[in-house]
Amino acid sequence: VGKSLVFASGNQAFWVHNGPILKSLVDLKNFLTTATLDQFFHHTKRQGAGNDFSDWVKAILHDEKGASELEKADTPKKALAAVTKALKGYKI
Repeated sequence: VGKSLVFASGNQAFWVHNGPILKSLVDLKNFLTTATLDQFFHHTKRQGAGNDFSDWVKAILHDEKGASELEKADTPKKALAAVTKALKGYKI
């Protein structure tokens, strides 16, 4: 039995640079399948900033383990693998 999927609402949704608005890990997974390097790196490689995706997953979606794996991902493909793995712990 897995955890219930958490959905962000209103201003807690994730606004991707030049992209969609994400409200759940499923949305993040779907986005990562088509994310451009520009979009991905905008949220992960900006000087002085952390990983926006992992920060959001931890703070808003309350998945510390998934966030930790996502933080290590340095490409969209690796991030997709981390999110796919995290989703296995949810009822979907």
